[in-house]
Amino acid sequence: NIKRIIFHIESEDNPLDVIKTIKSNGYEVGIAINPGTNKFEILPYINDIDEILFLTVIPGTQGAPFESSVQDHIIELKRILDVKEKDMLIAADGAINKNNIQELKKWGVNNFCVGSAIIGSDDYKKAYEELNELI
Repeated sequence: NIKRIIFHIESEDNPLDVIKTIKSNGYEVGIAINPGTNKFEILPYINDIDEILFLTVIPGTQGAPFESSVQDHIIELKRILDVKEKDMLIAADGAINKNNIQELKKWGVNNFCVGSAIIGSDDYKKAYEELNELI
């Protein structure tokens, strides 16, 4: 069952129309934001969405390194959400592994999209469990 639809803020000229369309069809809404995008572009939509998904790699580059510049984006938007007393999923996707998952959690991430750290392992279950223990 599909619960939430996430779209890239960079791909839409009128994000509010997309949000309204998704919600009118009974789904939760998330906005994905690329590492190089101004984090404040999503602020007008904060009260209308259920999740922010931070891409922590440049999209389309499998195996790309973690973009540490995203740290400031996550921390600042988490601070804004706290001030507004807005509770939502803050997700990160890209190059997430046992070396950075705890830092991401400290920054405010509460949902992790993990691929290579599990798929690249010889034991998927063990890799998943090890990551889960860290958070």
